[in-house]
Amino acid sequence: MVWTLCRKVVVYTIPIFLSIALFIHFFLITLHVMPKNPISNEISPIVNTYVSPLFTQNWHLFSPNPLMRNDVVYMQLKFKDSSTPSDWFDITTPMLKANYKNYFSPMNRIVRIPLTAATTMNGMNDEELKFVSKLDKKHMTKEQSLMLEDIEKRAKESRERMKSLLYRFAFATAEKYFSDKQIDSVRVRIVHEQAVPFSKRLDKNFKKERTHEDLEWMKFEPVISW
Repeated sequence: MVWTLCRKVVVYTIPIFLSIALFIHFFLITLHVMPKNPISNEISPIVNTYVSPLFTQNWHLFSPNPLMRNDVVYMQLKFKDSSTPSDWFDITTPMLKANYKNYFSPMNRIVRIPLTAATTMNGMNDEELKFVSKLDKKHMTKEQSLMLEDIEKRAKESRERMKSLLYRFAFATAEKYFSDKQIDSVRVRIVHEQAVPFSKRLDKNFKKERTHEDLEWMKFEPVISW
């Protein structure tokens, strides 16, 4: 009798919880991709925390201004028994190659963590960048001033959060490949590489512009490797 009752409760409650979870998920995703407005701006910290980095939505392929660069994440290590830093190790390219071989593997989600963090290191999403770029800072309304202040505050917080994600991922990668060594500290480099324009796809002499940003050395903290 008790078992039958428990079974009925499980059978009826699981679909309800799943439906609620799906509704919340798609509601937050919708808020994430909709144009900037006071309501979405107010709850964006919650939305961004949920969406990034595993559910980040990127619609640049269909936009008037598609992304024209690729981001690559590198790490460099210092070992306790050596005063010379290691070479730079490419973290993301091997993961992308593994993902291309099997899009249904866990790597499809794992690789999003460093790439999303690297891409969003500026702290603002596309809508926020567009909003800020169109502002006339000498003639702003009170509402615009408050929104700008809030965006800049959250951009700073987001950058720190993305930086923390990058370091944790670098720590996990270091743990995976150098578990037999005593790692002292790690630093991360984000390389921005210009994508090859479609019109130049056959030009073997086309040189891609590369820029990079080096983050500071961070004391290594053991984490579970991916």
